[in-house]
Amino acid sequence: MLIVGEVGLSVILSAGAGLLVQSLARLAATPLGFRTDHLLTASVHLPNKRYSSSDEKVQFFHRLAEQIDSISGVRGVSLGRLGSPAGHGRGRGFGAPDDTAAAGRFG
Repeated sequence: MLIVGEVGLSVILSAGAGLLVQSLARLAATPLGFRTDHLLTASVHLPNKRYSSSDEKVQFFHRLAEQIDSISGVRGVSLGRLGSPAGHGRGRGFGAPDDTAAAGRFG
């Protein structure tokens, strides 16, 4: 009787694993909603000694966005505090308490 229970449990677990793999394959094939062949992601870590305040960090990212946007062929710039869709970010952010517009855009 114990062997029958073990075989039954292994069949159920195998079926569940198969369904999980099938679901992950479908998820990987789902379009993200934007073109990834013309997308650049980067991680920027600012040294605390040079950029100690939130205002300095906000100003840096304002300048960075303007400089990237001025490059020929760039159609848009977006900055965020989380990682890429592949999940390579650690989620460190910043914000300026007195500059809610900048904190909302870059924080």
